[in-house]
Amino acid sequence: HGDGRTGIIDYKTGHTASEDEVLDGESVQLPFYALLVDPAPDEALYLRIGKDGVEAPFRLAGADLEALRAATAGRIEAIGQRLASGVPLPAWGDEASCRHCPMSGLCRRQTWEGGEGT
Repeated sequence: HGDGRTGIIDYKTGHTASEDEVLDGESVQLPFYALLVDPAPDEALYLRIGKDGVEAPFRLAGADLEALRAATAGRIEAIGQRLASGVPLPAWGDEASCRHCPMSGLCRRQTWEGGEGT
């Protein structure tokens, strides 16, 4: 911004996470990008670009952005500690979500459940 504030814009041409998905920690893309900027940015947002125009469905700023940055950093740290201590990472999906997941060829779910595949 011209006034010295900084921001992160993630341009999207398709689906963007909802504000609720971001605020409840289900979609970590914006807070993760905010972790990569030092000092912390003042805001982060999705900018949806489509045939009907351009819109910013919501903005993260202030206490919301800082809380999500901290929570995301904590999750990354906890996962790193678990990996370092040899704890295997579980698959995250359930049947309903796995049915629509495009990552079935990369997933560890079968291994996690003790089935075939690696």
